[in-house]
Amino acid sequence: DLEVHERIARKHATFDGLFEARNDGGNVFLRDGATHDGVLNLDASNINADEGFGEDRIAQLLRAGWELNSHSLTHPDLTTLGRDALLDEVSGSRKLLRRTFHVPVDFFCYPSGRFDDRVVAAVKRAGYLGATTTIYGLARAGDPYRLARVRVNRSDGVDGFAAKLVELEKR
Repeated sequence: DLEVHERIARKHATFDGLFEARNDGGNVFLRDGATHDGVLNLDASNINADEGFGEDRIAQLLRAGWELNSHSLTHPDLTTLGRDALLDEVSGSRKLLRRTFHVPVDFFCYPSGRFDDRVVAAVKRAGYLGATTTIYGLARAGDPYRLARVRVNRSDGVDGFAAKLVELEKR
């Protein structure tokens, strides 16, 4: 539907976990009260972790317009897990994030980009509308469970991020 396609189109830049969001997106894009939105791929083990954010900081990002996506409970290689552990990582993380932050969690991001057909099936079964990979590029609606993305790295800064977007527009 149109809403899903519009949300897929927003998934050009993503911020994995809290450590990177704090050091990249959280500071670069929200500095001085800026309210640019983004997508935070959050594995639940980073909530309140030493290198993560507290719930208050995540809530601040959400109020600024950020979308919250699940990145699993503990960031494992999902392709190596048995059926029950896989479902727990994929479904359990969505339930936890929705319960904690009271927002929709409709997209998943494969930890370390590792997925196979069994993992994709588990993500679909958990009710997600789509999932991002580590495939570099712009997200396209053709296969919503294998979406490309632009990763924002710690060293990019605003200029590096802008350069990535300009380069992608040339493709």
